[in-house]
Amino acid sequence: MKKGFIKQAVRYFAVVLIIPTLISCGSSGGSNSEKDPATPSSLTNETPPATPASTGEQPSTEGATPASTATAVPVAQSVPIADPAPETDPVTEDAGGGPSDGDAQWQALGARVNAAQRGAAVWLTLATIENAPVVSWEEDGKIYSGFWNGTGWGVEGPLNVNPNEAASLPSLASDGERLFLTWIEGRSLYLVRREEGAWSTVAVQTYQDGCGPANAALDVRQGVPTVAWDSFCSDSRYASTRVQQWAGAWVDLGGVGSHYADAPSPRKYALGADDQNLSLAVLMQNAASEGIELALFDRTEESWLPAGGPANDPSTFFSSTFSLAFVQDIPTLAFQQGGIQARQWNGEAWVTLGSPLSQEGVDPALMEVKGEPTLAFGGSSVEVWRWNGTAWTRKGEPLNETSGSFSWSTSLAASGQRLYAAWIENGFVFVKALPVQ
Repeated sequence: MKKGFIKQAVRYFAVVLIIPTLISCGSSGGSNSEKDPATPSSLTNETPPATPASTGEQPSTEGATPASTATAVPVAQSVPIADPAPETDPVTEDAGGGPSDGDAQWQALGARVNAAQRGAAVWLTLATIENAPVVSWEEDGKIYSGFWNGTGWGVEGPLNVNPNEAASLPSLASDGERLFLTWIEGRSLYLVRREEGAWSTVAVQTYQDGCGPANAALDVRQGVPTVAWDSFCSDSRYASTRVQQWAGAWVDLGGVGSHYADAPSPRKYALGADDQNLSLAVLMQNAASEGIELALFDRTEESWLPAGGPANDPSTFFSSTFSLAFVQDIPTLAFQQGGIQARQWNGEAWVTLGSPLSQEGVDPALMEVKGEPTLAFGGSSVEVWRWNGTAWTRKGEPLNETSGSFSWSTSLAASGQRLYAAWIENGFVFVKALPVQ
């Protein structure tokens, strides 16, 4: 595994080790809940699924036969929320050192979402449904979701089908009318849908013969969910990427070949789509050069075609979170390499949008807002920026609850005339909203 990847994992681990001194947690599993976003095997004290992070074995998909099932079983239960904690004074310092978007002010949606905390939150994901934000995250090997009702957060979970299995990597996606959620639990990938105020299981992908899904990404267009995923196995160091849609049954869209799979963290896939296009970004390690490539593939009628070469410089790239979005029908990637940066594929080459932002920023999240790239990231400062065609301008002040507090797992979503940003800070989930101007 590359030294850069280890260096970043150590950094995350060092940050998360201080979480217990900053939060109060009544969970009996608190001593095992300081989860490291870059070290999946530390995410739970329960028996983890069979992955290289827990067994030391390397991945493969050869000889593995997935068993697909479809059911409609409710999987959610409600959890009371503790009284909101007092809000801190807003952060006003210009941590980004750049121009700000007018007088825009972020508004906190309640206090911390996971007030009844059972462990440090990881793997945060954000979407909107019926013009309201929804979040999902993992906490001590359990999956939770939270719905904003206008005055507070309704938390549901744990959503695990088997309470004795560790779960991870939740992913939310919505087309504005339908909301889907996936997560990995044991050797299965679960796809659930929001129906009549509860989560109902839509389909399950289960692998046999010592294999299990390790990475997954989700996108929804016109009510049809698309899932990109792979699997770790015990007899190979490689994993094959598969893309499937659910339309009453699994429809196979093929894959983008095999790649070296060093660990299930960070997320390896990002799906992006507009009304006409579907693209898949893959974080893969080149076995020949050991360089880590961020590659983009476009879906044609019959296959996936690579869009030029890697968006990053593989020789100096540390394995880390990235984000994919279509902006005015142009696939755009955000990632950390010498700073948070965004690059667009113009059909012939990768074009960098302006200069890199925060040198120490982490976990970028990218989306299109009113035809412009909008980019959020965490680190010592949670910030949201927009590209106006010539320069990056920051939208409002930094969002942190506590100035300088390390934050990660940043996520963006928009609905109606509001932009939402979510992040994890000191193990807690926070969400703020900003009117879209």
